[in-house]
Amino acid sequence: FWTYTVDFVSLPNRLITEVNDECHFSDSQQMSDNIRTEYLKSRGFQVVKSTNQQVINEINTVKVSI
Repeated sequence: FWTYTVDFVSLPNRLITEVNDECHFSDSQQMSDNIRTEYLKSRGFQVVKSTNQQVINEINTVKVSI
């Protein structure tokens, strides 16, 4: 049994939104994130990812992706 904390979730829509900072850019963290994303998808969730900078500088693009 896996337990993960996500940034935002809509349970009725089975949608998870993640906003990542620089610590998610390393190879090892990206590998861990990919494993987590695949697990969440296997549980029926759609996962949408954005960076902090995208949220700050491109909020309309982020909203469209969600």
